Amino acid sequence: MEESEATKGTVTFGELLSQMAISGPATQWTKPLAVVNGVNDLPFCYGNCTNPTDKATAVRPALYPALSPSNFGSYLAPVAGHGLNLHYSAGDAYAYIQRFLVTHGLAA
Repeated sequence: MEESEATKGTVTFGELLSQMAISGPATQWTKPLAVVNGVNDLPFCYGNCTNPTDKATAVRPALYPALSPSNFGSYLAPVAGHGLNLHYSAGDAYAYIQRFLVTHGLAA
């Protein structure tokens, strides 16, 4: 934690607002994809990834319309925000990621 604090960088409000301006739907993507967020992710969910619906799950039809549900997974880490690595629930998020990779033949 001390190293993270000592080496943190800055981010401007404008950078956060411009993230979506450079991205768009990947209409032909069909390979496995997992979306992992902290449930209170501010930049991507405005601080609440569950209201009005699970925003991590909503990514598939909105940004990856050709992706089959069997190749998609999502996980919202409890009591966590955008800097997931610094939250106590990070280990559970990593475990989800590893299970997803193994299930989809992307890791041993």
